[in-house]
Amino acid sequence: DWSSDVCSSDLLARPSGTPRAGMIVIQEWWGLNDDIKEIADRYAAQGYLALAPDMYHGVVTEEPDAARKMAMALERDQAAHEIDAAAAWLKTQGAAKVGCVGFCMGGGLTLATALRDGSPVDACHVYYGGGMPDGTALATVRVPVMGSYGALDTGIPKERVDALRDALAAA
Repeated sequence: DWSSDVCSSDLLARPSGTPRAGMIVIQEWWGLNDDIKEIADRYAAQGYLALAPDMYHGVVTEEPDAARKMAMALERDQAAHEIDAAAAWLKTQGAAKVGCVGFCMGGGLTLATALRDGSPVDACHVYYGGGMPDGTALATVRVPVMGSYGALDTGIPKERVDALRDALAAA
């Protein structure tokens, strides 16, 4: 158990040797499934101490309707608290820098982490995350943010991705 602020279903992937940095890996709306666990393991293989907090506390689904309901029911303030706790814990383990990477719903949570005043992370990578804040909110970002979106993915229109890129560049 790495912290009293999280549940036992969180995943911690340790590198061999001294970690080069910490990495928080945030799940898609499906839950902390095998795909996300594999991604955390890949970060560990590259030398990162990777922590994937389980935002649904043990619940995983493959059904889109169930995933949508779970994502809608997610307490964003609690999720932010768990991400902050993960970053703080990684720093107690010697990670001088902590990154955050998230996918889909987790991409939105990752971007929200970058936007928070006093963000606990040093860099973020958003993979096809929705929840695009306006330019005013994005102007507060003080950490590097990278975004990866599929050119043919119609779930997030290209215009929104372009607006995000422009607002982040301006910040």
